[in-house]
This record gives sequence, structure tokens and C-alpha cells, in this order.
Amino acid sequence: WYEKYDQLLDFRRQNGHFLVDKREDPSLSKWTITQRQRYKGTDSQQARLSKNEIYLLERIGFAWTSDREEVEWQMRYDELVQFGEKHGRVRVKQ
Repeated sequence: WYEKYDQLLDFRRQNGHFLVDKREDPSLSKWTITQRQRYKGTDSQQARLSKNEIYLLERIGFAWTSDREEVEWQMRYDELVQFGEKHGRVRVKQ
């Protein structure tokens, strides 16, 4: 589990997100899908994620959805929150 977790961290550093394309890295893509299923409890064949695994994935900002539009929206929202914290406003000048 920790080896794939480290691979996921490397993928995030290189790509800026956690949406691993199965054509790029089939093994890591499958692992991320499995983690989402384990978190949601949708696969009765897999054990649920442990509290520690959830903590580690949430700590790095892992998206529990694989919906690209939802993930991109959340990334932009997070950027806006950071902008607001830095500048004291959320209205971005053009």
C-alpha cells in the first residue's frame, strides 16, 4: 500500500492532480480506483480503508471522486480560497 502511495505522491508532483489515466499507468490507476471503492465501501470483496489510510490520503488532498470536472472545480475553488487568505478578498482582478 505504501509503495503505491509513494507512486501517487510522485504522480501528483508531476501532474498536479490524482486522476491517473489507465493508459499512462494501469497499475496506479487501478490502485486509485480501489482506494476510492474501499473508502466508499462499494466493493464487498475489499476491506474498508483504515483510519490511517484515510488520514494519509486526505492529508495529501486525494480526491475521493474520479469525476474530472468535479476535481478541477475543487482545485480552482481551493486556489480561490488561498487567494482570499493571501489578499483578503476573493474578487480577482482581470
